[in-house]
Amino acid sequence: GGILLAAGCMERQKLLAAATILACLLFIKIYGFAAIALFGRYPRRALFGGYLLLCICIAGAFPLIVLSSDYLLQCYSDWWTVLCSVHYNVQCSVMGIAQSWLHIRVALDAWAACGMIVCLLPLTAFRLFRNVQFRQNMAASLLIGIVLFNRMAEAPTYLIAAAGLVILMQVTEKLSVVERLLAAACVLAG
Repeated sequence: GGILLAAGCMERQKLLAAATILACLLFIKIYGFAAIALFGRYPRRALFGGYLLLCICIAGAFPLIVLSSDYLLQCYSDWWTVLCSVHYNVQCSVMGIAQSWLHIRVALDAWAACGMIVCLLPLTAFRLFRNVQFRQNMAASLLIGIVLFNRMAEAPTYLIAAAGLVILMQVTEKLSVVERLLAAACVLAG
């Protein structure tokens, strides 16, 4: 929901609001980084980047109201350690399904790298980004991609992909075979 809210703010040129939302998202889930790549293509991206850095600094320092700086740095260090060493819950992810049903083994880092390339490759189409429908398709694809290539996806995470599919169905007159398969996969997995 936060990515959609931030996308709406970006479309309406409310850069500070979008930056605030994304900064908050970054401290909740890492999904916000994917949205930053998308929003980096919007007009006035330098101003947005400045707002985003300011909001990240404010959100990151906000706990200093009640915590010491040493304790806050230790909390962030522990958080980073958990992110780097967590045992991935691949059971509900697309990779987990491929491993358990089809006995396909792909290194999780390679899977994530492929997902990142697939999701970010369309951002190289600079001229298309001026088109509102292209930006809407990119936002929908981003929501779908962060679930499909998420190695820690759980069943409730598929609501994010479902939201992406709803957007895609609203802005696209005719769905391709791949989009129909994605819709079926989300329905079956969710």
